[in-house]
Amino acid sequence: MSKTFRKLSAFFSTNLGFGSLEGKLLLTGTGCTNEFKIDLEDTDKMKKLAVVMIVALFCFGMTLVANADVVASLRLTDGTTTITVTDGGAGDSCPLVGCITFIGSVGGWNLNVDTGTTSPVLPNGNMDLNYNATSSLGTTSTLHVLFTTTDNTKGGMLGTNLGGTNNNTSTAYKVYFDGSDTAFGMATTVASFGPTSSPNVTFGPASFGLPAGSPYSVTQEIIVSAVNPALAAQATGDASLRIPEPASMSILGAGMIGLAGLFRRKLVK
Repeated sequence: MSKTFRKLSAFFSTNLGFGSLEGKLLLTGTGCTNEFKIDLEDTDKMKKLAVVMIVALFCFGMTLVANADVVASLRLTDGTTTITVTDGGAGDSCPLVGCITFIGSVGGWNLNVDTGTTSPVLPNGNMDLNYNATSSLGTTSTLHVLFTTTDNTKGGMLGTNLGGTNNNTSTAYKVYFDGSDTAFGMATTVASFGPTSSPNVTFGPASFGLPAGSPYSVTQEIIVSAVNPALAAQATGDASLRIPEPASMSILGAGMIGLAGLFRRKLVK
């Protein structure tokens, strides 16, 4: 019996007064299949109905929040020089799985600390891209910092925002979805902000929906350029992409608590 199913069985036994429960629960990226042989002491039709309702809610909720182990990569380019860093590969200064840090130069741009973070450091495949870029005097190229994850399977509403600073720089931010699951794929732009040269940069929050099931990639892109190449320039900031807890999970919890209370009252009677 799986750990997940044992938790369900314990819930039924403790809260609903069921004597025994047998079954199989399968969670996949595209749905939930469950096969149950219900053999319960003192079982009535209402209790059996409760089993079906709770398992259906549980499966629906888990389908929304489950996400495969994503694969992350970081790319920095000024149009002439391109550096791609994989999680745990050459150039990655972060020792954690799900975290990629690059420190170095790309053309006329110097990256003090540029870090992309995702699962398992962050929950549910959330993404966070932190950047600190300065340009050498005379740099006219545009810096693109991209953070991508592939093998995503989670669906639902995602939210994104960016907060940062400009010092003689212009900053833009984009988020892409690619159904072919290609690293750094840009098939569909789902969020786009800027450019702005305001000293204080605030983009978002904005939300967009992604489908569950077939693997897909999500890519964040920070675009930075110097406003006056003859002067020192620096851009810093943090762009986050968050997967909020679906409303269905709150409904699931409330539903399970409500059913537990209902059947405890029935048992008392």
